[in-house]
Amino acid sequence: MLSFICNTADQTSIIPILIYANCPQACLRWISLSYLNIDEYRSLIFILHNIARHDDGVIILNKYECAKILLEFKSQMLDGKLDFIIDNKIYTDMRVLYYMTLALVLDSDELRGDSVNNDIISYLLSITIAASKSWKFRYEVFHISELLIVLMKLCVNDVIIDYILRHNEILTIFCTILDKFLTIVNNKKAGDDGIGIDVLTIMALANILWSISFQNRYRNELIKNIELIKRLEKFHATGLPGKVLANSYIPHRMSSLTKVIHGIWENLSPSVKRVIKSSTSSSSNRSVQSLMISYSHANIRFCRQLYDMLIKDPTLSVWIDFNNCKSRDIWEEIAHAIEQSDCILFLMSKEYFNSKSCRQEVAYVTDTLKKNFIPIYIDADYKATGWLGIRIAGSKYIRFGKNDFMNTCKDLLSIINKHRSTTIPTHHDITQDGNN
Repeated sequence: MLSFICNTADQTSIIPILIYANCPQACLRWISLSYLNIDEYRSLIFILHNIARHDDGVIILNKYECAKILLEFKSQMLDGKLDFIIDNKIYTDMRVLYYMTLALVLDSDELRGDSVNNDIISYLLSITIAASKSWKFRYEVFHISELLIVLMKLCVNDVIIDYILRHNEILTIFCTILDKFLTIVNNKKAGDDGIGIDVLTIMALANILWSISFQNRYRNELIKNIELIKRLEKFHATGLPGKVLANSYIPHRMSSLTKVIHGIWENLSPSVKRVIKSSTSSSSNRSVQSLMISYSHANIRFCRQLYDMLIKDPTLSVWIDFNNCKSRDIWEEIAHAIEQSDCILFLMSKEYFNSKSCRQEVAYVTDTLKKNFIPIYIDADYKATGWLGIRIAGSKYIRFGKNDFMNTCKDLLSIINKHRSTTIPTHHDITQDGNN
């Protein structure tokens, strides 16, 4: 039975069915038992890892305390009772699966500043480097794309990025791997063997480089590899990624190459100037105030609910991407909307913090344009930290989830109205200084 589930779970598109069948809960119960054999433990952690590769799987695993159970499993079994394992390969596989699963289910904020967590990151880095040196780009049975997708998830946290990049030449290694895979896919076409994992490897690396491009101290190193970014752009222009991955499951945390390339160029091009024109000199002289909503697509249900409420107010004009983004150059449309808006609403959540697209928008609002914004917590528990916490520090915010939705909306409208007196320049040049 476990063997059948193992083979099934390897197909990420099947994970929702396994969730419906309560497979995650069962596996977490079984892996906590002390009398299973080594093959059963290996099968269980393999299944849990595959469940964790799916966004819905992460949610259900966290609901049933997967991280806590895995930490206990390592302490009691991997580090103790299983030391009699003769086949070292089995032990290595289990260790890799353990670290990858834990990294996928833990929030990036939970994986920092702790020696145990640093061990997780260091181990993942070491086996990724080992895989990059293999002619098959594998560490044991694990393809480098699997390892890079885990690192990609962790790289939304600035502390983790800094920890990773302090390892000797790791940025150079990332760029070298990307160079190799761009060369590989240049000689392939859709339908060729292995093209899927080749493209996933490129996308994971591109997402990692986008995260790195937000860091001032490492930006110059990326600029030295500008030709590599241009090659990535040419690869995207072929349309091959879309053809190859059209029917593949892509985790929410992996941004499209369109967004990645626009984001990297935005961060690496401080000399670009944008001319921004406003139709009037003061929002207080107008009957309609323009708003732009910045949100994570993972929170689209709340966003639509708030949007539907705001557009009922005839004094507000609300821009939202699902009504207005029509061209392929999505970032240009979003940037233009930010420039033309009187005030930007940040719909903040854990998903918002983890989104590189949202970070790009916040940086453009707060660092480049220094425009009015209102931080809005969409639930009762989340608290902004890191890059987001720094940028909203001292700002008056609204929090949904503690009180009635409509009453909280009234509080929000009150704050929006206070921004009507803000003076808007009729014309100014903005130099994008890239301080993201």
